[in-house]
Amino acid sequence: MQLFLAAYRLRDVRDTCCLSAMSINIRKKRQPVIWSVHHLPSDCSRVMAVPRGGVLVLSQNLLLYYAQGGSCVMAINSNAFAGEVPPRLDPIVPPQPSMPPRTQAEQQQVAAAAAEKAAAAATAYAKQWATNVHPETVAAAAKAAPKAPGMELQADGAVGCWIANNIALLSLKTGQLLLVALKFEAAAASKMQVVIAGSAPVASCAATLTSNLLFLGSCVGDSLLVRYTPELSSTGSTAATASGGVERIPSGIGSSENPAKRRKLSSLASFEMGGGLEGDLELGIRPSGVADGLYLDDGTEVLRSALGRSQSSVVPVQLLEGAKHSFKVLDSLMCLGPIRSTDIASLHLRESDVHASLSGESPQHDPSQCVIAAVGSDKSGALAIMRRGVVADVITAVPGLEAHGAWTLHYREPKGFGIDADVVNDNIHAGVDPIEGDTHEDLDKGDRHHAFLLLSCRGESTMVLDARGQELAEITDQVAYIRDAPTIAVGELFNATAAVQVTHSTVRLVSGSSFCLQDIPLSELLLEANHPAAVDDANVQICIKYAQIRDPYVVLLLSDHQATALLLQGDAKQQRLVLLTAALRDLAEAGWEDAAAAVTAVCLYTDTTGWVAAAAGLAASEEQQQQSGTAVGLQGPAGAGQQQQQGIADDEDALMAEAAAEAPAAGEPYATTAAEAAGNAHGLVQEQQHVEQKSKKGHGDPLGAEASPNNASADAGVGFEPKRTFKVPDSDAEAAGVLEGVEGTDAAMAEAAADHDPQEADKAAAAPAASIAAAGEAGDPAVAAEGGEQANEPGQQHASAADAAVHQAVQQQQQLPQQQPARQTQTWQRRPPMSFCCVARAGGSMELYALPDMTCVFQEVEATLGHQVMTPARPESPYAESVADEDLQPSTISEVMLECFTGASGAALGVPAAVAPLLVMLRDDGSCLIYKAFKAASANSLLGFRRQPLDPAFLCRQSPAALPDATAAAAPAPGMPLPSAPPCRLVRFDHLVTPRLEPPLGPGILGLGSSGSNGHGASSGLQGLKLRYSGIFVCGPKPIWLVASRGALVPHPMDGKVGMVDAFCAFHNPSCQHGYIAASLTGDMNICTLPLQMRLDQPWLTCKWPLRATPQALVHYPEARLIAIATARLAAPPRPYLPADPGGDAVAAAAYATAEAATKAAGVEDLNEVQLLAPPGCGLPMSSYTGVAAAVRAAAAAAAGGTAASSSGSQGLISLPSIGSSGAGTAGAAAGSSAKVAAAIAAAAGWVGLPMWRYSLLPGEQVLCLKNVALCEGGDESANPEPFIAVGCASAFGEDYPALGRVLLFQVLKDTVFRIEGGSEVKIHARLALQREYSGPVSALESLRGFLLMGVGNRVEVQYKQGNTLVKVTFFDGLQLVTGLRLVKDYILIGQVMQSCAFMRYSSKVDRLRERQQSVEMLGNDTERLDATAVEFMANGKILSQVLGDGGGNITVLAYDKTDVNSWGG
Repeated sequence: MQLFLAAYRLRDVRDTCCLSAMSINIRKKRQPVIWSVHHLPSDCSRVMAVPRGGVLVLSQNLLLYYAQGGSCVMAINSNAFAGEVPPRLDPIVPPQPSMPPRTQAEQQQVAAAAAEKAAAAATAYAKQWATNVHPETVAAAAKAAPKAPGMELQADGAVGCWIANNIALLSLKTGQLLLVALKFEAAAASKMQVVIAGSAPVASCAATLTSNLLFLGSCVGDSLLVRYTPELSSTGSTAATASGGVERIPSGIGSSENPAKRRKLSSLASFEMGGGLEGDLELGIRPSGVADGLYLDDGTEVLRSALGRSQSSVVPVQLLEGAKHSFKVLDSLMCLGPIRSTDIASLHLRESDVHASLSGESPQHDPSQCVIAAVGSDKSGALAIMRRGVVADVITAVPGLEAHGAWTLHYREPKGFGIDADVVNDNIHAGVDPIEGDTHEDLDKGDRHHAFLLLSCRGESTMVLDARGQELAEITDQVAYIRDAPTIAVGELFNATAAVQVTHSTVRLVSGSSFCLQDIPLSELLLEANHPAAVDDANVQICIKYAQIRDPYVVLLLSDHQATALLLQGDAKQQRLVLLTAALRDLAEAGWEDAAAAVTAVCLYTDTTGWVAAAAGLAASEEQQQQSGTAVGLQGPAGAGQQQQQGIADDEDALMAEAAAEAPAAGEPYATTAAEAAGNAHGLVQEQQHVEQKSKKGHGDPLGAEASPNNASADAGVGFEPKRTFKVPDSDAEAAGVLEGVEGTDAAMAEAAADHDPQEADKAAAAPAASIAAAGEAGDPAVAAEGGEQANEPGQQHASAADAAVHQAVQQQQQLPQQQPARQTQTWQRRPPMSFCCVARAGGSMELYALPDMTCVFQEVEATLGHQVMTPARPESPYAESVADEDLQPSTISEVMLECFTGASGAALGVPAAVAPLLVMLRDDGSCLIYKAFKAASANSLLGFRRQPLDPAFLCRQSPAALPDATAAAAPAPGMPLPSAPPCRLVRFDHLVTPRLEPPLGPGILGLGSSGSNGHGASSGLQGLKLRYSGIFVCGPKPIWLVASRGALVPHPMDGKVGMVDAFCAFHNPSCQHGYIAASLTGDMNICTLPLQMRLDQPWLTCKWPLRATPQALVHYPEARLIAIATARLAAPPRPYLPADPGGDAVAAAAYATAEAATKAAGVEDLNEVQLLAPPGCGLPMSSYTGVAAAVRAAAAAAAGGTAASSSGSQGLISLPSIGSSGAGTAGAAAGSSAKVAAAIAAAAGWVGLPMWRYSLLPGEQVLCLKNVALCEGGDESANPEPFIAVGCASAFGEDYPALGRVLLFQVLKDTVFRIEGGSEVKIHARLALQREYSGPVSALESLRGFLLMGVGNRVEVQYKQGNTLVKVTFFDGLQLVTGLRLVKDYILIGQVMQSCAFMRYSSKVDRLRERQQSVEMLGNDTERLDATAVEFMANGKILSQVLGDGGGNITVLAYDKTDVNSWGG
């Protein structure tokens, strides 16, 4: 039992908790108590069951272990130990005057002297014993507990999980991470060790997922997926102490080795232990030679948080007996955390507008409306910028094109055929592509520029543009593409060595831009397919109305009444397209026989991840292997390599492992399986050397891979690294979401990425690999085989079973020279992905066929109905039988697309965007259906699709087949579609990049020089970090972005100013890096990029700029386009409090002195500041930001005892000189803490860390409200109002001291400073125009007709500005503290503590004497006793409602109507 009583009763309830271990017997309904422990500390908050037996109890100051056979206790702060018993404070007897006071003035003088003496004595007593721990309040369990040296932490509110049978990871309420190790003797633990493991966002839950994965969930910051790797060192730790068994870790500010008698409020002392910021863990021991406070990982983690980075360095944490645990953040889920304040701001989100503003030019576009919010707390605090809808940053607009179709193409020069085997071998030894001779880095389509751009204009012609230069140039000479007809589709074939152009009547195969390989008229295809229109020689006009190209297939959808679909297959050897006759039965003849089987939509799907093939139990046929091998320009054998490929394809787990770890993006080279690696061992060794060379250059580490998400898949393909196997999840496992090594594809992808990080090769696997290679070179196969067996010994149990396959392959390679001739031709065999064809029919069914043999792997007869789950196990609905009215039947599917995305999309760098395919279907009524594939537990089919949510408001309820009004007059002939109709509405895009700001506007990196480098810190490669996005774009009157992320599609509407988009394609050339093209028939063709620094993988476009402080309030200052924000952070050293007024109450004086003494003992204070932030694009030149950055660097260097480092050539790097390790709590380190923290924020948070101006409040003062107000001088409503930033403050020093308040009015000024050497700099600062103190906290501020409306305590006051003071006009006394105040015209809504809300009105009248009478009248109030925390007006047409949010998390909507019979006069 735990009693929650007041603090003065602590000595009576200090040991009131009891721990009982019971045996649960459900059958007999008896729970006998096995053992119990009494008199535990009253602040015990959590119990954790130890896997090896016993429990770990967490209290505020102690960690306690109890079992039936023993116990042990560890103290983690000084408050756990008893101090001295303070002496009793005797009553103060005032001296008796010689003569008794006769007058009232003399009596008051004597009373004031007595009160002053009592207050002075109470103040001295409080300062002496403020931080003392009374012995009667200390828990009995702490009497014999050892103290963890260097730690001043608190474990109340901590959460944790077990990462081993005897090791727990705890996350404290401050974000600190602790490793607690128990040393067992017999059945119970006898020793405990506590080590600081780093820092992370404050966790609200923690769970161990697998043997090396754990999840830290946070409600105030980003949630993390962390991999931990236990290691065993040969030598034990030398830093462990013998008494407490705790490794000595350098502490942060406030740590001390002094006796633990005078430590109070020690939670503040854990400020900079291990640094810490949301987004990533800061794990490890502080580097040697670096003083307390800020160090290398601080700036790095701030940067990663700003950019949404999800991977961090691996740092070992060492425990006793040489045990080490390495931690690495694999992924993070973005969380805004608690939103403390919001406002609407007009900001420039386009990169072109920002750069124009920085250079002094006028932006081309108007600023966009955004929601700015102060979110998070402590180190997770941030400024969030959110917007609903993607803003198009137009780089170039080409008017008058009237394009309704756009396509971009890559191109690779074909090298010919019949390549000599010697040339192939030379290329293999050189680490390049065996056929093309190009490096594997060049194979990444995400970084290759587009070569050609094709535009279908006005439904009459096609324009071919050369996109390889800085400018787009039209190609007019020797053009092989059809230019005198509109184009339906264009795509690449044969690994981008050829392209296919489809018009209404022709299919043309082109190489480059000037060589035509094949020209196929539609009439020949109809004749070959035995189409009725061609056989009967009927005069029926038929054309191609839709086409799609997926290497090596081309699908065509005709405009005849039977909706015939034709499938063409490419032959890379012959460079030809042939009609696939095996598909005629399902795609054409079925529609000729039955109108319900007519094809209304069709698409091709390339299973690059292998998910569908593995789930359906399919394997690529021999014909497809050969076809796909030639499609990528490779000649594969027909012997053992095919047998190995067939064996791998039959193994579902191996296929899925390959799909998770090394699947390339669509159109990229296909990775090689582990079995193929064993059969091709010579290529394995050469490619492993190639991967090692790339790792040295930075391509293998997480930072280097950031620039190109496909580098990971490319490296996996050439490295032949084995992959862990996992199963495709069924519906139950996917719904449960439990990761146990065989869980969902997304989680398994993260695990696979964790296990095969090139930068973190497992040492246990590296040693046997090296020994095998050495044995092979020495010609000793026996030693090599012995080394391969050692890889599976218990000492290397963490090496996966697939590592043995690699070792075996290396061993076979070493034996090849002894068994085969030296010049034998080597072969390359890459696993070809299977291709599928998705078909939607007029009857509402949807089918999925495997190509080329047209094997049906999935069928849904009611796909158009939009069921939540599509699977054969679902019973058939009676909809079609019960409804006979044609008007009520659902519309048919007009377009379908099935895609998977193997590359990373957004900030989830370690997780593919979508391994399981995503299905998007458009219906004739304009609605859209989105499904995700899953493995269904059905005997009929192993595939199923689950519907994903989509807001219907995003879509335009208009049929895509509807004709525009402008072109209705030019109706085509019967059977022919409109020539200018958009060829497709669903367009896939890949690798679009959100631009980012460069330092000092964008995130930089904080370094401490060579002495502070620990080998795992910041890297200059982070400056080029950019987030890439892939997904599907939906064209139409209301375009939609469907961004792929974490196995789903995140919808975003397009900015309304763009209008209709008829043509869309991704575009990447030197002038437009990773952008896109959007065009329409009625508008311009726009070459655009994504909005600046925004994340598209969230429901709203979001950008978080870390503040590393708790944001209290913010407001947009539109006059200067600035953001005013109030923050609270820990700073050192604490400033002295203002002297108390003489003659006060003794109890209040003691409370004031106690607060000051506690702050001084802690070594840090809660510093509240008001800052002015200048978003890029607000009109300030670049010199203003660089000037502020230089000033911050100079201040940080001066505080550190050195000089400011030169920023020339550093690209925004802020280097702090080495301070030297002078011990914790030194004056030098404490004095420079605030400046160094400011430097960290400035370096890593960009413009958010570069405040143009800041104002520090008084010690102990807090900001309660921040508002942009307009006040008239002297209360004259006819005068021009002046803008001010109003700040409402409160000072709280304990319950025995009155809460005082202040109002501060700041006036923002802008000055231009001209330099002697030339140039100028615009400086923004603010002037304190007015301040006034009040007897209560100022909790709310508003501007009312030039007056200042404020909530002071329980009173609402109206005042006006008169010079440098405020004059009260009128007031209204409420019942309780005013918590919120809102204003609409003259109507006022206030919220009160436990008194709900009140509705008032401000009135101003002129009486008969021509004097103005002002008053605040009560109109009505809510009689419910709700604890109002926020109030707001909500206008809905002519109805003005009042919205109230209470402390219970409820929202109440009220309305004022005094005539309503249910109300009591309102």
